[in-house]
Amino acid sequence: MTLRWFSVISNDVPPEELAQIINKLALPKHTFLDIRVEHDLKIEYKLKYDGKQSRLLSEFLGQESAVASRLITPTTRYFYSNSFPRNVESVLAQMASNAKRKTQSVDPDSPPLGIAPDKIIQGIYDFYNYEPDPSDVKLAGTKILASLRTRFPHASSTVEISFLNRDISYASSEGTFFAKIEPIWMSTFKLEFENRVVIHRIGWSGRPQEFPDESFEAYLTWLEDYLSLPILRDRRLAPTTPLLFSPDAAWTVVHEGLGHPSEADLILSGKSYLAGALGQRITSPLITVVDDPAIQSASYYLVDDEGVKSRGSLIVDDGIFTQYLNERETAYELGMISSGNARAPSAKHDLYVRQSNLYIEPRDASYEELTENFSGLLIGDSTSSVTDAINGIIQAVFSFGIAFEGGEPMGWIKSPFIQGRVRDLFESVSLIGSCVEPAAGYCYKNGAQVPVGSISPFMRLEPTSLFLRSGNNVA
Repeated sequence: MTLRWFSVISNDVPPEELAQIINKLALPKHTFLDIRVEHDLKIEYKLKYDGKQSRLLSEFLGQESAVASRLITPTTRYFYSNSFPRNVESVLAQMASNAKRKTQSVDPDSPPLGIAPDKIIQGIYDFYNYEPDPSDVKLAGTKILASLRTRFPHASSTVEISFLNRDISYASSEGTFFAKIEPIWMSTFKLEFENRVVIHRIGWSGRPQEFPDESFEAYLTWLEDYLSLPILRDRRLAPTTPLLFSPDAAWTVVHEGLGHPSEADLILSGKSYLAGALGQRITSPLITVVDDPAIQSASYYLVDDEGVKSRGSLIVDDGIFTQYLNERETAYELGMISSGNARAPSAKHDLYVRQSNLYIEPRDASYEELTENFSGLLIGDSTSSVTDAINGIIQAVFSFGIAFEGGEPMGWIKSPFIQGRVRDLFESVSLIGSCVEPAAGYCYKNGAQVPVGSISPFMRLEPTSLFLRSGNNVA
């Protein structure tokens, strides 16, 4: 059982002095103090283009500060915040005396897996000298709106952009000290055209000037071919309907159906259908899934929130379940090594095992091959999803679908919904596309929200055994 001891420190102690204090405590090896002197700066702009001009709907600039720390050993996690000041040396000394002296084989200096694909546009990033500037947000939003206006002059577009800059310092029982600044940008646009709705997310780390990038423009080119199709109001969807998941839809079902069930805290609590499945085939041999915070996407980080250096985790290798996602505590309980997946959205939240940038490896199918003789439903971007991880059941709603017959698009279907067994879904995968598309989103777990990177190709399923429903009719 995790033990937590709550106390507080004053917020006027420089991080360098905290590092010196830590060195006097003789903590167990691989114990880290997470010194979050954290400033969560969130800047949001909402811009709308109505077909004639763009305008700023609202502007919000708010700052939220928190000072907190966690003392982390393999079996004990202590948390405290700045409710009122106390002497930091006495607080840490008492925490150290209560900490269990168990250690874990954790190598914080092991290199990242380095799976990041060359196709991802990474740009040039500066993580240590970046000051948030509202004009940067406005510039990124203007670029996105300009692209939407060019492609869809008769559609109404809303773009929301948020920025989060986290300044976190770490000190370890080995006497090392380091700090990091993580600027993260997130954008969501909503496109409406004659009762058709598209919701799409973009996310990146670093400065926003490079965006929209090539992958975003390619997405708009792809969408342009379908937005003017007629709405099919009477189309019924059978459970055996073949499916073609867009990159965002494919990533969503993998994130929910494979990512969350591989998180070791769910494994240990008996809440995952993948408990005991290491080494077993759980999907089609076409599927390989990597979680990698070293990819400079929306969930890029140098070290996780327990001080473990970021690295990649090969979750599924050609259909074989190969690795859990771990933090220090779950890794100790399982006799494994932390995969660097301990995350918390701010200093005020506890740590949990969380996914970072989930990368689905592309295969060799072109888009023409994916749609050749295809008679089924192409599923667009996701809007909501949830998984019953214990029983391996997934539910997801998507913003749109395109019905195909004989390889030709026939019409637009509103808000398709799927439900079914995760293993049935992934065993039905027959083709995977040759290119990945990076996007972004937020993931919720135990009431806490963190940004996650979405990197996936198209994925075709044929046949399926899923329950399907559209926003117009129920099959």
